[in-house]
Amino acid sequence: MRKYIIISIILALFLAFLLPFQFLLNFAHDDSFFYIKTANNFSKGLGSTFDGINSTNGYHPLYFIFLVILFFIPNFLFKSSPEFLYRLVVIFHLLMIIGIQVFLIKAFRNIYKNDFKKTKLILLFTLFSSFVFIRDFGLESHLACLIISIFLYIKSKELITGENNILLKSFLIASLLLSRTDYLFSIIPLLLIFDFYLSSKRKKY
Repeated sequence: MRKYIIISIILALFLAFLLPFQFLLNFAHDDSFFYIKTANNFSKGLGSTFDGINSTNGYHPLYFIFLVILFFIPNFLFKSSPEFLYRLVVIFHLLMIIGIQVFLIKAFRNIYKNDFKKTKLILLFTLFSSFVFIRDFGLESHLACLIISIFLYIKSKELITGENNILLKSFLIASLLLSRTDYLFSIIPLLLIFDFYLSSKRKKY
């Protein structure tokens, strides 16, 4: 697993900085550049604005905060071009995709530890899942998927050890809400029901 992670990170850096810029733009929506431009302005001290004048809050907060942190250092050190900032975003998303794969593989290995055939299917599933939001670079989709995959991994460990990591799971649920506030009415209730159903009777409270 460690070799896979190292090779994947090196490949991500290679793809983000050496692929043609016009090709990389195919992985983003129009809304992506609203996020990127607004976060870039915020990192420069211009506030939460798209045009540098009028305030806006048309974004989900957690992903926006990550973009601000990502842009702050290059903007502080030198005048960053839009192309360079977008390539940083590409790296950020590729690293999140790697994280999604790693945590899903670990989660399903915990569940199907002795079943080699299912493990092979899991590897195919995790590779396929990377392409579900392939055009969402610059949006919050991959961050939300990463949080969910970490939650599933934590739950899979609980099924083995019998522990209940209530504080960590609560933190992940709160992070998921901040990554997409509308998940309060869809994904978050499903995760809570899933967690409750798979918990032991003694720990259902």
